[in-house]
Amino acid sequence: MAVGRRPRTRNYGLENLQAQGLELDRGAIKVTPGMKITILNVYATGDVTGKAMLFHAAVKESIIAAKNILAGGRELYRFNYHSVPYAVFTYPEMAMVGYTEDELQAAGYPMKWCYTGWPGDAQSQIVGHREGWMKIIFEKESLRVLGFQAYAHNAADLSAVFSLAMENNLTAKNLAWMIGPHPLTFEAINYAMRPYF
Repeated sequence: MAVGRRPRTRNYGLENLQAQGLELDRGAIKVTPGMKITILNVYATGDVTGKAMLFHAAVKESIIAAKNILAGGRELYRFNYHSVPYAVFTYPEMAMVGYTEDELQAAGYPMKWCYTGWPGDAQSQIVGHREGWMKIIFEKESLRVLGFQAYAHNAADLSAVFSLAMENNLTAKNLAWMIGPHPLTFEAINYAMRPYF
């Protein structure tokens, strides 16, 4: 059943901290990109932040908080929520990272995109699942990766590549030059990016 998630912040005494400056946003603890809350030297991570309410996001938030605590409270590390991969483990899988075309159009952001099917992918042929597609969205001039969506065999695995691309401002050319072992589904990315060599 897919009904959404809500941060569990009630009945833990947080109401008492609001008088000391704790800010909540729709029931979630408000945090900076470095995971600090609005009370000095206190951090929050995981579902209570109301951000990307996923296990892998909570792990990264915790690492960022720990690194910033060890740095004496300076925000040397910051969370980029647009680099969080989302996946639905149906078959074929669905996955996404970053911005959608609709979001970028609404913001008037100049972009271009690449859309490809799956029939020629070796891994998909081997396992007998050729259905699916992948869409990669780029900044128009720089070709920096802005988003990825897929409905295909191993889409969740592929989303990790685009999470890395978003974190490191990689471009279509960077993806074109990447190489992976044959016959992994990863090759579909490389084939789609060949016009950008």
